[in-house]
Amino acid sequence: MSDLSFKLKVNTYKNPVMAALWSTVIPGFGQIYNREYLKGFILIFLEILINNFSNLNESIFLRF
Repeated sequence: MSDLSFKLKVNTYKNPVMAALWSTVIPGFGQIYNREYLKGFILIFLEILINNFSNLNESIFLRF
């Protein structure tokens, strides 16, 4: 076996608890943490879009 034929093993384990905690911050961050970039960016975009059209931030502000 030559020295050039070895493969590096990269640690690809992702903690599911950490992904869930990131997803509670903003939906999509957990997917980005799990390297599902397309799904993550789509969820972040939808979160911002729905937030703006539903005036959720304004209703939270007026509630206080």
